[in-house]
Amino acid sequence: MNYIYYFLHYFMNQYFWVSYSIWVLIFIMWIIYLIKQISRSHFPKFIAFNFVPFLTFLFFTYVFIINNGSNVAQFVVGNDTAKKMWVLWLHLFEPLYFVNVASGAGIIIALFFPPYPPQQWALFILKILILLTITISFCFLMVFAPTA
Repeated sequence: MNYIYYFLHYFMNQYFWVSYSIWVLIFIMWIIYLIKQISRSHFPKFIAFNFVPFLTFLFFTYVFIINNGSNVAQFVVGNDTAKKMWVLWLHLFEPLYFVNVASGAGIIIALFFPPYPPQQWALFILKILILLTITISFCFLMVFAPTA
C-alpha cells in the first residue's frame, strides 16, 4: 500500500501540471457530457456525486493555483495570505476527504446496480466518468494533505 502512495506522491509532485491538466480536461468532458444529457431523467441523481469532486477542484485551484498556497505550514511563515490559505486548506481538508470517500462509495454502489447488461450505456459511461473524477480528486487530496 505504501508503494502506491509513494508512486502517487512522486507522480503528482513531479508532473503536477500534467495531472492538474488531466483533472481540468475531465471536468471539461463532464460539463460537455452534462450539457448533452441535461434532458435525461438520470441527470439530477448523479449531479450530487460529481458535485463533491468539483468543490474539491474549486478549493484546490483557489488555494494552490490562484493564491500560491502550500500544504506545509513551515513554508507559509511570514506571508499572511499564504498562512490564511494554509489554514483554509487545513479546515477544508477533513470534510472534503470524508465527503469524497462517501461519494466514491455511493457511485461504486450505483455502478454495480442492476440491470446488467446496461440498457442505457450513457448512464453507465456517466457513472464511470464520475468515478474517475472522484478518484482523481481523492488523489489530489491525499498528496496535498496539510502538514505542519
